[in-house]
Amino acid sequence: MNWETYIHSDPDILVGKPVIKGTRLSVEFILGLLSAGWTEQQIFENYPTLNQNSLRAVFAFTCECMRDMTLEDQEDLIRILQNRLRDRRRDELIQDVQEAQQEFALGECKPVTPSQLIWQVVQELMADVPPEILEQLPTDGAAQHDHYIYGTPKR
Repeated sequence: MNWETYIHSDPDILVGKPVIKGTRLSVEFILGLLSAGWTEQQIFENYPTLNQNSLRAVFAFTCECMRDMTLEDQEDLIRILQNRLRDRRRDELIQDVQEAQQEFALGECKPVTPSQLIWQVVQELMADVPPEILEQLPTDGAAQHDHYIYGTPKR
């Protein structure tokens, strides 16, 4: 794969960061999406100007860059990417908590208090599940734990 067909650097575009030709999408941005858990399909849906070859070019470019790096530099890069992923996950968790707090403030969710027993909470939740769905659930969950969790044959 000749990544130069798809990736270039221009001082007038994103201060010279390597970008996919015809876009303002940097290699760093695409790698960030992938490290955040985006699938190729999600990237293509959100950025329709990209295709398989442009995505392969990102990897080829990154591979060539890493080939010139020392092992220590590669380890530093991996740590940086891991920290970014951890920060994104933390940010997503914070956002989830904020959304839950907002729902609670608007009265859209009901708090579970210590005076409410777990089986009462389960009964309330199960009240919304249609009977035909309940009939599809396994009734021997505890006895067949290994089957449902690990895929071993039923006993």
